[in-house]
Amino acid sequence: MSRVVIFGEYPPTAGAAAEATLAAVRARLAEGSEVEVVSPRPSAAHHHADVGNPSRSATAGYWA
Repeated sequence: MSRVVIFGEYPPTAGAAAEATLAAVRARLAEGSEVEVVSPRPSAAHHHADVGNPSRSATAGYWA
């Protein structure tokens, strides 16, 4: 089994980007991968992180 991290907008955020991320997650799960999702803002994703400021993301505890 492989482990995959997917970054992108994620539901409940509406829009094509969130739909694409969800489709990617579903495809990897169907392949048997273990998936972690990181979103640029709070959502149903496992984690959220400000990729424009990685140090702030780490210190804010987003990866807990």
